[in-house]
Amino acid sequence: NAQAVTTLANQLLKIKHARFGSIDRETNFLVQSCASQSGSVQLLADKDATRRELNTKTRGSTQFAVLVLRDEDKAAVRQQFQTPLVFSVHEAKGLEYPNVIMVDMVSGQRQAFAELAQGVQPEDLRGDELAYRRGKDKTDHTLELFKFYVNALYVAITRVVENLYWVESDTSHPLLQLLELHTAESLMLAQAKLSSQQEWAQEARRLELQGKQEQADAIRNNVLKTQKPAW
Repeated sequence: NAQAVTTLANQLLKIKHARFGSIDRETNFLVQSCASQSGSVQLLADKDATRRELNTKTRGSTQFAVLVLRDEDKAAVRQQFQTPLVFSVHEAKGLEYPNVIMVDMVSGQRQAFAELAQGVQPEDLRGDELAYRRGKDKTDHTLELFKFYVNALYVAITRVVENLYWVESDTSHPLLQLLELHTAESLMLAQAKLSSQQEWAQEARRLELQGKQEQADAIRNNVLKTQKPAW
């Protein structure tokens, strides 16, 4: 992952650590970026115009994927994003894309993510190391209830190789503030280069080999315009 993406992922780990304490020593560390590129993270207010611009500039490229939190969130997103590369977080595990558009992951589950941020202060997130410690309240099993959300968000962020375009309707959400994200005034994105039919065919094959049949079929049906024979 690019440096900006790694910084964001580590900030989320710090929030998780400050809120819930350590789980075990083996996973109690921050990640170091080995990438030379700086990358970028843009927080964007969820507006129809922003979605249209993102769709227009990225729909023809295999280099952009759209991520939502849950399977049931995909249908609504597909009404405005025409790329076949729409994934829920659990589908995106094992995949990486140079550019990722995340849509309303936090705003769609506002209360759950507010619970994650509850009681965490900016000063709790200073430093570049995580001290191994258990949570303050050993009877607090909140982590078990909310670890799906924080882990899903971490997985989503780390699918990004270079640039993250994070669309949220509630850009002032407490968790986004703790992540030190500031709303961009406008989308900074050039028109993406259209991928060739061969590149789309290769992407469909790659996804199929990784068990992502839904997206592979969408490429073949909507981009390559191939239909399976009735037999």
